Amino acid sequence: HLQNGMALHICDEKQMAKIYLYRSEERGNIPGLVTQGVDLLSPAFSESHFLDKISKSKKQVRVFIMDNQNFRSIGNAYADEILFEAKIHPKTFCYHLDENEKRTLYISIKRVISWGIEEVEKAGEDISVKVRGHVKVRNRHGQPCPRCNTKIRRAGVLGYDSYFCPQCQQAKKSQFIDWQNDTGKK
Repeated sequence: HLQNGMALHICDEKQMAKIYLYRSEERGNIPGLVTQGVDLLSPAFSESHFLDKISKSKKQVRVFIMDNQNFRSIGNAYADEILFEAKIHPKTFCYHLDENEKRTLYISIKRVISWGIEEVEKAGEDISVKVRGHVKVRNRHGQPCPRCNTKIRRAGVLGYDSYFCPQCQQAKKSQFIDWQNDTGKK
C-alpha cells in the first residue's frame, strides 16, 4: 500500500520479479534501469537504430534480440515467434545475416510485437494470465509447423529452450545436430 492510498499488486509465479519505487532524480540508483535498451513501441526503435545495433553484434540472433541492453523487452515466447516470422534459425549469429535478413528481422519484431499485443487484448484475460494460445511455435515441440507441416523442434540457446521449424528456419552453417534430419529421439 502506498502513501497516497493506492496499492500495487504483482503476479509473479516464478518469484523472479523486482519492483522499485523511486523519485525521478533517483533513477540512476536502480540497477540496470539506465542501461536498458530502446522501447520497442517508441519512435526510437527505428530501422537505422536496429541495423546499427545488430551490425555490431557477435551474438546468436536469439540472444541478441532478447538482450535488454538492446531492446526492452523481448521474452522467450516472442523471441521464438519473431524468428519464425523472419525465417531465421535461433542459433544463427548476427554477423551471418545479410542486410535483407536484418531488415526482415526488424520488420518481424515490429509485426510480431503488434500482433502479440492485439491477440492478448482480444483474449480479454486477467493480467495475471499468460495468453499463449495464438503462438505458432513456442511450446509446440513435435507439432506440425503452421507453414510447412514439418515438426517443430526445440533447442537450447544460452540455457533457454527455443522452438523453431527446421525447414522454415534453416541453419546457415552446419551444426552439431542436423535439425532437418535428426528426429530428436535420444
